[in-house]
Amino acid sequence: MHRRKFIGGSAAVLATASAPHKASISKPAITFYSDFWLNLHHTLYRQADALQTTYNGGVSSLHPIQRHFYEDATHLPLANQRAWYRALEFYQSRYGGRSFVFDDQLNRIENALADSAPPNDLKRILASVAPIYLNTLWPAHDRLNRRRIEQWRQSLAQYGPTLMPMLSRLYQTPWLRIPYRVDVVASTDHDGAFSIYGPRYWHIVTSSLDRQDYGLNGFEIIVHEASHSIVSPESGPIVHSIALAAGSLNRPEPADLWHVVIMYAPGSVLRELVAKAHGAPYTPAFVANDVLTEVYPRYYAALKQHFQLYVDGLATLEPAMEQTVKAIVG
Repeated sequence: MHRRKFIGGSAAVLATASAPHKASISKPAITFYSDFWLNLHHTLYRQADALQTTYNGGVSSLHPIQRHFYEDATHLPLANQRAWYRALEFYQSRYGGRSFVFDDQLNRIENALADSAPPNDLKRILASVAPIYLNTLWPAHDRLNRRRIEQWRQSLAQYGPTLMPMLSRLYQTPWLRIPYRVDVVASTDHDGAFSIYGPRYWHIVTSSLDRQDYGLNGFEIIVHEASHSIVSPESGPIVHSIALAAGSLNRPEPADLWHVVIMYAPGSVLRELVAKAHGAPYTPAFVANDVLTEVYPRYYAALKQHFQLYVDGLATLEPAMEQTVKAIVG
């Protein structure tokens, strides 16, 4: 399909791990995309964000990913600058400072672009700069996206048949029967990856440029985002066990523990699978990026000591969670 038109679906490069109609309760159907329009959307968002950061704090205030997008934005061929900067102005005025994770409108746009049906005003902006992106940044973005997709597809093929059913067992919840769509873009936002409900699928968006998303750590983060589809703060066995444990101790529930559990569990299981397959150590993603060790050190210590017994099949969920919560709240 011609990449410059929103016709009949997205301009996607596809790598499929399993066919969507074969989805089961224990193994979700996960499909990877490198989509032209979503990549253009995120590129404009990131460049507008980088430029705004320099206005506020100068070039020295940019972190490495922002600097990458700043350099791209400021080294466009002269003939392309007027249209491109008009698009950046649109993005900064409409979406500047807003979060892909928590903003409902950005969520809807994400899904609309995946289905090649963006709002008309955004469609006009994207179409106005699509030829520029197609002939400048897109080839390099697409190559890197494909490279990451191949790495993650191999990880899914090797570890997924054991990892995904085991996580479903630990969460005591089946995976959704709808497909899991993973869109790979050059960079999402400061969080590296996020997930939202799509109209017919669970939608995960992750980055090919962000170092925390490389290799097996990147695959683990995708699995963490998939876990959001079946573990929530409102209901389900994990949050129920936390509430029971806190109630029995007559203490408030530890904030965000449900979320830390789905940061911890995929890496814990994956570490054991890598050791069995290769006899090699593996550092889980949320340890490597310091989230568990620096943001949630008390939670992490409690999970390693008590929840890990449940992961290893040496305890049931509710007693393991009660000891975990007790260690956290003191």
